[in-house]
Amino acid sequence: MSRTGDTHDPLNRSLSNQVTDPPPSAGEDEEEDDLSYLYEQEINTDDAGDTETLRYVRITELLDKGFARSARTEAENQELLDAGFTYVDGPRFSINGGPTGGWTDPSPEAFARRRSLVDAHRAQRLAVRRCKWEEMQRVEAEARAERDRQFEAKRAQRQAQAEIDNLAELKSIEWVSRNWDRFEKYCATEGVNLERQLALAQRAQEKATSSPFGLFKSMVANGVDPGSSSSGWDTACASPSSGHAWQE
Repeated sequence: MSRTGDTHDPLNRSLSNQVTDPPPSAGEDEEEDDLSYLYEQEINTDDAGDTETLRYVRITELLDKGFARSARTEAENQELLDAGFTYVDGPRFSINGGPTGGWTDPSPEAFARRRSLVDAHRAQRLAVRRCKWEEMQRVEAEARAERDRQFEAKRAQRQAQAEIDNLAELKSIEWVSRNWDRFEKYCATEGVNLERQLALAQRAQEKATSSPFGLFKSMVANGVDPGSSSSGWDTACASPSSGHAWQE
């Protein structure tokens, strides 16, 4: 079955038994089109409704095309006539300039039956749409959670690898490897992280003339920034007048 022209609130849409409601506005049609993909597959199946319901849905779809007979093809107008509907002519123009007249159901009882079945069918469409939307939201939330988990796992892996590389590079420094037990104990006591250990150890290796370990301790005690390139500060830290023990 082709899609009916639902309005924004199809459950509250009236089906007049005298003159058919006008078709929905263009904006409402666009909203329906935007959401129809959520439930189209479920609705367009043989078990979406019994034969009578689907027939009434088709008739209501034809009626929703507008008042005038010219809004439908001759075959569609004949389809309404064959279903027992009657077209009632009205004045040529209404008070607001629109066409008048319209199709009426075969009887008030037939109108009530059609309205009941079509409203139930539209409620089913809304329920399927809601379930489909909730399922899509659930799947998307799970996908986002999985992406976040993978991102955190990769970041932790990169961080662990960086620590391994930094530790290997730190141990490759000759004076550090020679004093590794003392160096490790000192850094643990002072709370010096691995990245700062490496940066200051490399600077101590480069600047010290006699005691890299002493210079390293002085830089830690004076809070030297590993990113600083000032050689004067390194020298001040390493001098006996600075008040810090710098001899191994």
